[in-house]
Amino acid sequence: MELESLQELFTKKIFRIPDYQRGYAWGTKQLSEFWDDLVNLPEGRDHYFGMVTLREIEDIRDESLWPTEHWLVVDCGYAANYVVDGQQRLTTAIILISAIVDFVKAQNDGLDFDEIKFNKRKLSEVIEDYLYVTEDEIYDTFIFGYKTDDPSYNFFKAKILGREEESEKSHIEETFYTLNLENAKKFFSDELLKVFKNEGILGIENIYRKLTQRLKVNIYEISDDFDVFVTFETMNNRGKRLSVLELLKNRLIYLSTLFAENDERQRGQKIKVRENINNAWKSIYNFLGKNKEHPLRDDDYLRDHWIVYFGYQTRQKDNYENALLKKYFSRNRIAEYRDEVTEDLMEAVESNGDDLEAEEVELEVRLDVQESNDNVLTLKEISDYVNSLKKMVRYWYATYFPDDEPVAESGELKEILRRLARLDYGYFRPLAMVILEKDVAEEKKLQAFSAMERYIFLHFRLAGNPSASNRSPFYRLTREFYNNRVDIDKVIDALSKVECVQQGVLRTDLVYAKTFERLFDKSDGYYSWGRGNDAPGLRYFLYEYETNLKDANKAAMKVDPEEFFKADPKDKVSIEHIYPQTPKDRWVELFSGYNTDELKRLTGTLGNLLALSQRVNSSVQNEDFEKKKKRYLENSHSAVNVAMPRDADGELLPYEDWTPERIRARGIDMLNFMAGHWKFKFRNETDMLKLLGLSFMADEPEESWEGYTSEVGSIFTEPAVATKKTRGPRLKITPEVVQLAYVKAKEVHEGKIDAEEALNELEKVGNRSSMNMYIYAFEAMLNGKNYTMDINPYALNYYVDNLLKDYGEGCRENIIRTLTERVRRYKGERVSIKEEEVLARLRKA
Repeated sequence: MELESLQELFTKKIFRIPDYQRGYAWGTKQLSEFWDDLVNLPEGRDHYFGMVTLREIEDIRDESLWPTEHWLVVDCGYAANYVVDGQQRLTTAIILISAIVDFVKAQNDGLDFDEIKFNKRKLSEVIEDYLYVTEDEIYDTFIFGYKTDDPSYNFFKAKILGREEESEKSHIEETFYTLNLENAKKFFSDELLKVFKNEGILGIENIYRKLTQRLKVNIYEISDDFDVFVTFETMNNRGKRLSVLELLKNRLIYLSTLFAENDERQRGQKIKVRENINNAWKSIYNFLGKNKEHPLRDDDYLRDHWIVYFGYQTRQKDNYENALLKKYFSRNRIAEYRDEVTEDLMEAVESNGDDLEAEEVELEVRLDVQESNDNVLTLKEISDYVNSLKKMVRYWYATYFPDDEPVAESGELKEILRRLARLDYGYFRPLAMVILEKDVAEEKKLQAFSAMERYIFLHFRLAGNPSASNRSPFYRLTREFYNNRVDIDKVIDALSKVECVQQGVLRTDLVYAKTFERLFDKSDGYYSWGRGNDAPGLRYFLYEYETNLKDANKAAMKVDPEEFFKADPKDKVSIEHIYPQTPKDRWVELFSGYNTDELKRLTGTLGNLLALSQRVNSSVQNEDFEKKKKRYLENSHSAVNVAMPRDADGELLPYEDWTPERIRARGIDMLNFMAGHWKFKFRNETDMLKLLGLSFMADEPEESWEGYTSEVGSIFTEPAVATKKTRGPRLKITPEVVQLAYVKAKEVHEGKIDAEEALNELEKVGNRSSMNMYIYAFEAMLNGKNYTMDINPYALNYYVDNLLKDYGEGCRENIIRTLTERVRRYKGERVSIKEEEVLARLRKA
């Protein structure tokens, strides 16, 4: 194929982006690469700009369909084409040309386009070649643009090409895509200014010549409808890859064209479905780009909606992309194509044998679809799905920005949505948008979201469970609730049961082992709780604690709440160690009675940490407490309380110094707030000190947790799990049970199933709480961590031998580390001689 320059490509042609195409998707990365290629192009060299695939606009001569375009074709001999592939590159080129025109016009302020010379031509000629042609000064016909009903078109004409008057007839909608258009125009305007400062107008002209004459493209023309849609799907790897949501729009429009048109009614249905698809995607991308500072990811929404609409299946080979594009919305589900597609695949498999694994998998999927007589795709099925996508997006958006979308009537509900947005919904976002969408009493919604916030804080942030823990049953509950198979009370009940809270009491041993033991041993205690990730622990807790003090003091926040959660390292709110990390002078004297490990724990424990503005924190650093107090009084409510502590009656307490005892007392106070705020209890102060990492300050020995069992299992299964008073018979853990537990633990570790699914299987042969420890013991040994409850002697040897066999000698040291720690902690209490024997065997080998 012969290469053409943009100047040749645009000669007497107009281009339109069809409705199945995505909007403008290039970001800074793609723009920078494009600009670098252009400015660094050596003199006398051309640059290959890729392939541009076109299809003739067949009805362009119909004035009723193309009122502002047909005259260029009929009267002036222009050709009109849809851009099937290459629209991102061509749109970028037009944006740059428009930025050049604007820049040159600004340098010649007061002159008309006809009066301005640029690159030895009139600037008006450049405009007519690439941007727009004016018909008798009545209206503009744009050389490059979108179909008239695309929301990006009015924005493109007004904000990119500067023809505000052309867009006044229609409302300008801003979407995720128009934000990209706006950013691209600004990017090029900024870069052109740099060129002008260094090279003057000649530098601008040089950029223009390279762009229009030296960038070369292949032109490929197609005519068949099938080729158009297939080409779009297969040519999405250049530039910026298409999202699944963008591919899905193209697929749905394509499928809508395949249904028969036996009469005018069926033709009208097809047209209506296509309109619904375009309107739905217009609405979706409007919400995705609604907050310009934080545009949302389209595939995040598509996946969450897929979980709601179709249901999440962990054992399904296909992820949501394959499920949507290969299973639910594939051509073979349309009645006219089912037999044809299946026969073709059968022939391919029979003729190629084992060499066509991919085709065999695809055949299985398609035959699975055919097994059901009622699984033929209909226009109504497409329409129902599209309508749901359009309806649910506003509720999904509200989970990110509750103040921007009026989905909550009461201020109380809006506040809990703000808290969840700060905390991070994790896998609960699909459920959250269904709760918002449902027509239930606001009081019930408030209960559900309050329970959700409590569950996320306790189960994930405090207890340190993996981000996917218990995901599958909540996904199933979400779909059941969406389809009205369960009510809001069932949802509230499920969210109210948290594994680490048993019989209303926090299992501090589990929480400490999963979260804070590692933080104290390997890092700096609570100071690292949630640091460096998107799921805050310490900051979220301190924010809630600060809000509580504000309410108690009946005064305004002294520190802006939003500053607690900024990702900027120069946060206005930072975390201060009251007793400093590098103590000197009087600090050394006050804390002289504690060893190095105990001092480390006192430094990083919750009661020693304080939310302060960055300015104050950096100014006090290692100063003595007397100097720190003066700065604290200017800061947060919690800082004021540290500087001027008061008793229950509001009387000032006579504390002059910051001592280990005050750290202990403040930590206990903060945990009491935590328990009240998130609705649980501590057994005693010894448990609280354990959670604070201050067990060495406890007056009483730690008690056993024997008899405390979880009530969480009753959330998703009918039989109630035995409590302390109604314990059922324990199932014997035989060698066969141990072997099955190992297999399931291995599947969990390798991501084939999640822990909830493993426990659902294992509780058929063993008690759920015991089976949970057998899964945890596998992971603990493999990673060199302690586990708290025992596994039997057969299991210990079986796990050790098979871990070494499955994962190699590299895990030997981790297993030794785990068993050594168990012997150190529990010798003489729970650990029998078995751990020492296995340790000796491992070390000897």
